[in-house]
Amino acid sequence: MYTNRVLYECKLTNSVRRRLRMEKMTIKQIRVGLNMTQKQMAKYLGISTVSYTNKEIGKRRFYFDEVKRICELAKISIDVVKIEVAKAI
Repeated sequence: MYTNRVLYECKLTNSVRRRLRMEKMTIKQIRVGLNMTQKQMAKYLGISTVSYTNKEIGKRRFYFDEVKRICELAKISIDVVKIEVAKAI
């Protein structure tokens, strides 16, 4: 997992924050705004890079708790995320 220092440095840029006020964002836009790679985001979520990539491009769906963790990391409301989530089994 990431240390507090790394989490602190993963803040969205001001331009991305401005866009959040105007439109919903995809998970990819949020990840890019955090200056993270797919590999880093997958590690943060505790899933494989392949699994994360498939979710980001739409082949698979994110679970709600994964989207929630990404939003917590970016310090944004889940309401601004444009995504369909899978049901937890």
